[in-house]
Amino acid sequence: ESVTEELKKLQYAASPLPFKKLEPVLATALGSAWRKRFRSITREPLASASIAQVHRAVTPEGEEVVLKIQRPGIAELIRSDLAILADLALLIERALPRARIYKLTRLVEHFTKILTLELDFFYEGRTMDLFRENFREETGIHIPRVHWDLTTNTVLVMEYIEGIRLSDSDKLARQAVDTAAIASVGAKYV
Repeated sequence: ESVTEELKKLQYAASPLPFKKLEPVLATALGSAWRKRFRSITREPLASASIAQVHRAVTPEGEEVVLKIQRPGIAELIRSDLAILADLALLIERALPRARIYKLTRLVEHFTKILTLELDFFYEGRTMDLFRENFREETGIHIPRVHWDLTTNTVLVMEYIEGIRLSDSDKLARQAVDTAAIASVGAKYV
């Protein structure tokens, strides 16, 4: 449980950056006229995590969307940390032959591959499209539509969907959400 609580902090409790610090990411990703590509953007984030921050926005056509904007410098920081981890794993395996059974270098390689994919918002968007296609017949599942004309490897723009985190049991109870039904749909595909 303590590990789960710490991981939640990475997911939901990262300190939000002022929107001004995200504007250069938007300018690099969408061009200098990026502001014209949205009717409005809410400067207060919906969520702030270790890799990205999410903001509501409205397209010029009036569609509500969310922007997942990668934190500036996070890719370089993660690559640097992963390089240090790889060096440490190699050193441990060389210095402590008994540690080789844990295959630390392979573990770090796998971790590197997974985190590298996390940094690629094109990959995330393609995965969303694949899920949407695979679950198109399932009425209990809705995957947001990606706005490919606004998506880059550091900015992911998708349709906005009002929701409640499954971890927010109080709000789920107040809204009388059938969590057993949600779990049933989820368990059907595990």
